[in-house]
Amino acid sequence: MKIIIKEAITYNDIKKYLPKCYRDPFPVNINMEEEYINIVLFPCNRKAVITSRYIQKVLQKLKASTLRTVYFAYCLSTEAKALIRENNGLVFGVHNYEWEEESWITYKGGC
Repeated sequence: MKIIIKEAITYNDIKKYLPKCYRDPFPVNINMEEEYINIVLFPCNRKAVITSRYIQKVLQKLKASTLRTVYFAYCLSTEAKALIRENNGLVFGVHNYEWEEESWITYKGGC
């Protein structure tokens, strides 16, 4: 899975970096106090749920970890969302269904 991380970009430039699947539904009126943010873009895949394992990998790669980070994904697990919020992150998921990781893994495995 190719994960794109853009660090220390100005909030006003955020839409330049977003693919169409995230740019169109992204609200333009979000009030961000920060001048600079990080963004993390996961592939807009309707058949995948981003789990906390992927978030941990991103957190290890972030250099500007003190900046607020906005995570873009089609669907994130409940545990991934919690980990993001614990680390000064903001979640932007296109699909808001709440998968727990154990349920997702069971579903994905076909059991």
